[in-house]
Amino acid sequence: LYGAGYGAVNLTDGLPSSFWASTANPGPQTFIYAFTNNAYATLSAATLWNYTSAGGPYYSKAFELWTALNGTNYVLAATGTLPANTNAVTLSLGGGVAKTLKLVIKSGYNSYAWELGEFAVYGAVGGTPDAVAPVAGTANAAASVTNGAITVSYSGASDTGGSGLASVELWYRPNGGG
Repeated sequence: LYGAGYGAVNLTDGLPSSFWASTANPGPQTFIYAFTNNAYATLSAATLWNYTSAGGPYYSKAFELWTALNGTNYVLAATGTLPANTNAVTLSLGGGVAKTLKLVIKSGYNSYAWELGEFAVYGAVGGTPDAVAPVAGTANAAASVTNGAITVSYSGASDTGGSGLASVELWYRPNGGG
């Protein structure tokens, strides 16, 4: 539609006023991103800024955001509809870990062409994903009372996947209650 000056590189240049523009009469448009040095990243949020040029409206509309640990097996992280304006739309990604992201623009408000101003992802680069999911423990707890202090020992939960076990909850039921 506009030529080479409106390519995908404009989506991540930090300037919502520079923009990506589709070709005429587009179908779904896919953009794949990897982190520096092919690192893993813990993702907290993503923001999309819509855009339309003076001849518009050419706003993008339906989108999907996918994540993958290996660049192949993608999992849907977010989906939605962008408004027909340039207000930023921020999506929570809940701390998921990924090596690559795939943004798919599925439709636009105008069937002739679509535009998008910026795509930003927030979180922290580094770390590794859990190779093995944490295992919930079972009733392997013991308590003792010494000088009025209760000491609880617990075993059964484990996490060998690399990120560590975040927490363990213990519940007390008097007299073995139920």
